[in-house]
Amino acid sequence: MDRACSRSSLRSRAARWVALALLPLLAACESEGKLNLGEEVPAPPPATTASPDQLMRLAASTRAGGDLATAARLYSRAHAAEPGRIEPLLGLGATLAAAGAGPAAADAYRAALEVHEDVRARNGLGVCLDLIGQHAAAQDQYRRALELAPGDRQIASNLALSLALSGRPEEAIALLEPLARDPAASPRMRQNLALAYRLAGRTEAARQTGRLDLDPAAVERNLGYYETLRALGGEAPAPGAYLDAGS
Repeated sequence: MDRACSRSSLRSRAARWVALALLPLLAACESEGKLNLGEEVPAPPPATTASPDQLMRLAASTRAGGDLATAARLYSRAHAAEPGRIEPLLGLGATLAAAGAGPAAADAYRAALEVHEDVRARNGLGVCLDLIGQHAAAQDQYRRALELAPGDRQIASNLALSLALSGRPEEAIALLEPLARDPAASPRMRQNLALAYRLAGRTEAARQTGRLDLDPAAVERNLGYYETLRALGGEAPAPGAYLDAGS
């Protein structure tokens, strides 16, 4: 195996490790159930008398309870009942993204965009593309989403994180600093800024920002994970806890 292939393999393994290790460290992140990566979502069960609205409500409550596989099936059933409605596809995409099934989630968001243009679908597709390491394509989706919703903080934060992970942390910092300093900033935005600082080599700024939401031990663990990303040039699938696909 040549040196380039070896480095690519190392980057891939380390990226998966970093993405998984970061998930429990952000206190603001949701508690989600698990869906085996690469596993196809089971076919929806036979139709019942439940209306699409009932299926959507049941899917949302099931997802909130952590059963992502069942929630995905329910969203699929709601979509089958009303193919021209975008909400079931958005719910399906968000559920699959939360489970880490990036390619399947991306397909759901693409299907939603075929129904009609929607900022939520653009942002969700961007998140999925980041999760599978296609950062340039993800950034295109975020920018298209921002054209539909100028000033959207969630999308801007996602774009900034994507830039950081694609080796452009200073651009990410320029976007994230105004967001993180706003009194209405979310912990996710501040932790994205901490990551961008670390990828830019600004360790103390990353530490101080991280401590706004996390205990010192968690911050130090995060800094170690960020160092792994920095050693790889920032080229890694984005940690799911820091991206926001919406719901």
